[in-house]
This record gives sequence, structure tokens and C-alpha cells, in this order.
Amino acid sequence: MTRLPSHTTRVRVPVLCAVAIGAVALSACSGSPAKSAGTAPHITGLTGIGATTGNWGARHQVFSAGAGTYGPEVQTDSGRQPTYLGVHIVAGHVTGWVMNFGVHTTLAEAEFKLDGDLPPDVEQTASSRETTNDGAGACEVVNFMSTQAQAALSGVPALASGRFSVSFYELQASGAIASSYVTVNRAVVGVPGDIPGPACPS
Repeated sequence: MTRLPSHTTRVRVPVLCAVAIGAVALSACSGSPAKSAGTAPHITGLTGIGATTGNWGARHQVFSAGAGTYGPEVQTDSGRQPTYLGVHIVAGHVTGWVMNFGVHTTLAEAEFKLDGDLPPDVEQTASSRETTNDGAGACEVVNFMSTQAQAALSGVPALASGRFSVSFYELQASGAIASSYVTVNRAVVGVPGDIPGPACPS
């Protein structure tokens, strides 16, 4: 799949998701066939945002039962950590999570790893550089729209529009967010249950 630079609107060809979380600026591009008017969205293939607990569980390895964490483990600056943290379930559907990436992961690599957890019909609507409240840290925030996620999450006010965002950033050992996201080690995807440590606004 050809990857386009950040800040580029993209449409993905529908394919069944294979796992990836959690960015930021996912920017793969290819054409997507138009849906005929009145056709109900097919949402059974969602395995990330909007996925049922069954679909999510079939694609993700439980790391700690009941803790909302899923593997595989990745080597971070703080040691080995689960890939997925704060996986949030509302009305039987996944609404978001925090994603860890291994050391020295580039933004492009992080985008690629997240790609499989996005809905197959997702469209990137915007991307921007955002700073932390103190102005010292920065992250890449990408906004997405998915009709399939909209149908799956119609009962979740924060995501009922089918729009969600992903923030990519580098969390330093000091606990602060780095001023550069050339390499990233964390992404906040959609609406997680809990975001450990600081995060950029979305």
C-alpha cells in the first residue's frame, strides 16, 4: 500500500482489518468505491475503533485480564510494555485506546502499525501539529471519518458522528512530551478509558 505524506487526505480501500494501535498521521491513500444510497454500512469487519468485544478479542492478545491491556509486548524506554493500554468498551464496542510503540519508531512506522485497527472505509479529514498546554511538547493529530464507525458507535455521544482523532507523540523518560515527533512511542486513539501520563490535546 502506497503511503502518502502527512497532511494529505486519504481514502482506504475496504479490507478486513488485521491488527496493528491507537495515530499520528496515518496517511495511506487509495481509491474507495462509492456506496449506493440507502445501503446499510457493513460493520462486522471492524476490529479496532467500533469493533465489538468479540471482534477485538479475536484479533488482540489479552495482556492483563480486566485491565484493558493487550499485547504483544514492545520494548520501550521504560522496559517491556503491552502495545495497547486503556482499551475502552462502551455498549459492547471499542471506542479507543492508548498505543505503545517500540524505541526508535518513526512516525511513518507508527502510522503503518496503527493502520490495521482503523475502519476499512476510513477517510483522513485533517492533520495538524498541536502543542501541549505548556507549549513545550508537540504531537501530530490526525482526524478521521468513518461511516462504518458511525453506525457501530451511534450510541456513543463522543463518537456518534463517526469522527475520531489520533495523536502521536514521543513521551520522554522525564514524563514530558518531546518537542519533536520524528520518532514516537505513543498514540492516543479515539476515546480511551484512561490516558497514562501527559497527552497532547486532540
